[in-house]
Amino acid sequence: MVKTIAEYTGRDEVGPKDVADYLNSVIAADARAMWALIAIRVPCNDQMAKLLAGPSVEDWPGKPVHVLTWSGLLNGLLAFVGGSQHSLCGLLGRSAYEAYGLSRFVGITAMAKSDVTASAEDVVAYLNLLCEADPLAMRCFLCVFTPCNEQLAEHPTCIVNSSWGEGFTVSMTGFLNGLFKFDPSTNLGKIAYIMQLDEGDDPEKEVTAATPNKLLGFRAL
Repeated sequence: MVKTIAEYTGRDEVGPKDVADYLNSVIAADARAMWALIAIRVPCNDQMAKLLAGPSVEDWPGKPVHVLTWSGLLNGLLAFVGGSQHSLCGLLGRSAYEAYGLSRFVGITAMAKSDVTASAEDVVAYLNLLCEADPLAMRCFLCVFTPCNEQLAEHPTCIVNSSWGEGFTVSMTGFLNGLFKFDPSTNLGKIAYIMQLDEGDDPEKEVTAATPNKLLGFRAL
């Protein structure tokens, strides 16, 4: 099992073991950030839920709802390219706060021994299916930024945002790009999202953070 960030340097194509190795390298760098990513829950519609793998229904107040999670997305990706429906499994270990019933990540293991691999183009195709199924849920998932530490910022492949004055953050695209090799001199990964700005009737209108925009999909660079 990968236990340091230096052990994972990206792949051209990834299978279940590669994904597990990458996740474990992120855990080695910043287990708290990984925990925060895994904890993200975004309600989604039935159409998107059919594209995810593993349990996607949770009991929320009022009624059960489908939710988009990282485990559902990553396992869904591996199923999309022909792998197992349950390729990855999280391993939890008791923490020093055992009396309070808390746990910590030990790591991620690949449950399926499959030769099936996914390229950046496969990831983009899968993300576009999710986006078409439920663009609002995908947009919400895309817009989550998780605080992370300097060690994760030094990860060989995971792309971390350093433009926030308060510290480092990692987003969905930065996290997914970490699966693949990329040119560190540009800090650009192989997966990008496409946004359309709504400038109304004035194409020369100044674009600001408040300018309405729409997620059109994803593309491979």
